[in-house]
Amino acid sequence: IPAGASVVGNHWAIGHDPNVFPNPEHFDPQRWLTSEGALRADLRSYPFGFGRRICPGQHLADGSVYITTALTLWAFSIAEVAAKPIDVMAFTDTMNTHPLPFQVAFAPRQGSRSAEGVREGLVGHVPEGL
Repeated sequence: IPAGASVVGNHWAIGHDPNVFPNPEHFDPQRWLTSEGALRADLRSYPFGFGRRICPGQHLADGSVYITTALTLWAFSIAEVAAKPIDVMAFTDTMNTHPLPFQVAFAPRQGSRSAEGVREGLVGHVPEGL
């Protein structure tokens, strides 16, 4: 590698390596977990970069996504809209790939006054159109 060259980690190739992820084109969220259900240690930080330039906000991002996901799943039942099935292979074809928009139905879970407070807080922060 020439001096001064920019080197970019190929996240797509890492995420599609059949030695790391058997059957990489198949949608399988369990591939990120060990047989005991813990996050695989060998994959814990690669989405946040490599080496000295790894993202310093990695732990804040992990914690924020975890608590937001946990509270959302606690406060709402989420289901696919029957009339609009989700295409799990529909992604953008850009450098920073992400799923194309899709519709789901959020239904408040019943039975807890504290759930109402969480729902009010979450609903107030959801962007228009989601």
